[in-house]
Amino acid sequence: MGTKTGTNLIDTVARMLFDVNNVKWSREEMLLYVNDGVREIVSVLPEASATTTTMQLAAGCRQTIPAGSWLLLDVIRNMGTTGTDPGRAIQRVDMLVLDESNPAWQSDTASTTTTVYMYNARERGSFYVYPQPDNLDLHYVELIHSVYPTEQAEGSAIIIDDVYAPMLINYMLWRAHSKQANYADPNKAAQYFTLFSNAIQANGTSVAKLVSEQGKMELPTTQGQGSAVVPPVTN
Repeated sequence: MGTKTGTNLIDTVARMLFDVNNVKWSREEMLLYVNDGVREIVSVLPEASATTTTMQLAAGCRQTIPAGSWLLLDVIRNMGTTGTDPGRAIQRVDMLVLDESNPAWQSDTASTTTTVYMYNARERGSFYVYPQPDNLDLHYVELIHSVYPTEQAEGSAIIIDDVYAPMLINYMLWRAHSKQANYADPNKAAQYFTLFSNAIQANGTSVAKLVSEQGKMELPTTQGQGSAVVPPVTN
């Protein structure tokens, strides 16, 4: 989470618009730009609202991402039966690879250690783990997920890091100059939109990239044979 508040951003943009008293653009209107801009940035750059969470796994292979999040970014490691005991790293694989090497993997023996996970960004709310958790024991993993931006009050800190503030300001200026009013400037709107979109394109991982990279990671191969094998179950 950043330290910039809606008030900081609105005041900055108001000065750039020469409307410090918020006569032409009300503070309520500008707050809409803040919230819409944060959502726009997070929808294209999900890492902008990334957070790390320790989550208890449910019984079975299929899991649900933490409440309040909209996209899974990574599953890092096992965290034992208390959520405080770092354990084995967890590798991401493509489900098709596991399906081909072991079609019955979802019914394999349960384990207290997760070795791999599978995630398809087209089904954003769920992911799969292997081996399935042992429902007789608590089982925690550490993961990184993108938090969904909710409506914020003007005095609240934005959910995204301050490094994205210049991008958000360009978004707000684009929206302000796109207003149907004689004091708005369509040419400036186009300029600020270009600045905003160029910054979006120049930054990190996008949802499209996450989707396109599905299947690039494969299961470890047996040394010297080159055939895919299912990671061993570790109890």
